[in-house]
Parts: sequence; C-alpha cells; structure tokens
Amino acid sequence: DPQSGEGCLMASVATKEAPSDDAVSLVSPRAADSQQPLLDLPGPSATAEEWTKAFPMSKLPALNSRDPEYRSQPLTGAGIVTFFSAVFVAAVVTNVMQEDVSESSMRIAHLSGISSCVATALLCLLYLLLGDAGVVRRSADTCYPIPQEVIDKLQQESGEASLQFMTNVKGPEGSSYCVRCCVWRPPDSHHCSVCQRCYTGFDHHCGVFGRCIVQGNMVCFWLIILMLPAGFICVVVSCH
Repeated sequence: DPQSGEGCLMASVATKEAPSDDAVSLVSPRAADSQQPLLDLPGPSATAEEWTKAFPMSKLPALNSRDPEYRSQPLTGAGIVTFFSAVFVAAVVTNVMQEDVSESSMRIAHLSGISSCVATALLCLLYLLLGDAGVVRRSADTCYPIPQEVIDKLQQESGEASLQFMTNVKGPEGSSYCVRCCVWRPPDSHHCSVCQRCYTGFDHHCGVFGRCIVQGNMVCFWLIILMLPAGFICVVVSCH
C-alpha cells in the first residue's frame, strides 16, 4: 500500500531526528559549566579585603611539609654548641678552683667571662632555631592579588599538586609570586627546599643548624661561631 509505505518512511525519519533519552544522559553536566568561570574574582587592583571575601586563604593549597632534615639537622648544631659549652665551663671552673682565695676577684672575672660566652651562644642558638626570622607568612597583604595564571590552574585542578609544575610568577619591581607558598615576596627572597618556606634577605641554608640564615638572624649565626674562639681564650686565660 503506497500510503502505508509513506507513513512508515515518515515515522522512520522522525525516529532518527528525535534525540533519545540515552544520548542525553551521556552528556556530562560539567560541559556547560566549563564554559563559565568557576569563581567571580575581583580584579588585580582590588583591595585585600575584597580578595579575602571572594577567595579566602583557606582555599589555597596547603603549605608543603617540611623536609625531614628540618628536624634532624638542628640536632647537630645544638649538640656542638652544648658540647663545647660544657667543656669550656668545666675547664674554667677546674682552673679557677686551683687559684688562691686571695685572687677571688680574678676567679669571678674568669667565671663571668665563660658564663657570658656560653649564655650568648645558647640564646643565639634558641633564636636561630625558633625565631623563624625572615619567613614570608601567608596574610592578606602577601597572598593577594592572586596572579591570573595561578587562578586558572587552581580552577582546573585541586590539591597541592595543582601548582606543582608551575614556575614562579614575576611581579612589579622585582617581586615574585611563589607558587609553592602562594605569597608575594620581595626581590631578595628565596624558597628553601628543606624549610619549605620563603625567606626575605636570604643568604644560605645552614646544614649544621638546620635553618635558613637571613638578614634577620645573621648576627646570631656569627655570634655562635665567634663564641667558640672566645670560649677557648677564656680557658687559656684562666690557666694563668
């Protein structure tokens, strides 16, 4: 029948043109979302307060864990300072105890000299290990504005690995944005692979004390070193 044949043909065409429910279910719901920005962020000239509201620091990747040497290296430095301090004090005390009672003023002078050397070395050691001098900490002033390339990477991926293979972003006047700490830092800064933090005024990482030597603790570093010959001089002087 021609009419029935024409009806079957039209039904077949309609079936091909109509999208099936199965075909629609295969489309990922993220496809439409990918065309839209994930975050409504302020511009580079926005204030730190506006950035904090739009992108809190809690959304930034966690800071990298410290290297195991960060905790093991200070044991060497602390052991050296403690050992020489004990040896020098014992030597001076032994020498002054052999002096005449009439020379009590010299005895006090020798004991005061070695005590000053030991106290200086120990206090400088404590500041070197616990002071965190020069660390660029996360704050509204250091984290914002976040560079656009960093934002794009954070939108694409999540977690610590999202910025793993990125290079630091250059900023104005020699500053740079560290993609590991997610902070803006001055030109004389450096990210330490052992401490896993950025430091201003960076000089070097000391493998003996296990801390970065920067402008903020350079005096303490040199005082500890100078107390070694100073303590030796106190011992020699106390012998006479």
